[in-house]
Amino acid sequence: MTVNLLPPADDPGTPTLRALGRNPALRKFSVVLWAGFLGATVTTVVVALMPEHWLLPPVSLHDQAQVFGLIWLLSLIPALVAGVLYCDHPRKTG
Repeated sequence: MTVNLLPPADDPGTPTLRALGRNPALRKFSVVLWAGFLGATVTTVVVALMPEHWLLPPVSLHDQAQVFGLIWLLSLIPALVAGVLYCDHPRKTG
């Protein structure tokens, strides 16, 4: 005997799944990129607020863009760990 846990498709109260709901791999990829971007943004703000004598030689806007890209790439490491931990696990039915 199988149990259908989903409501019928013609039920008007059934929510429609959109891009991230339909594709778990895309959802995980989005989580990793977003977490990496947020980490890089916070780190860039911290670097921008450091005293000037810590940033020798002075940093131009081009150099700041390169530092942001590097920090974003480095922050993908913990974001990838978060993505692995975000994996969907099937529920056990008893």
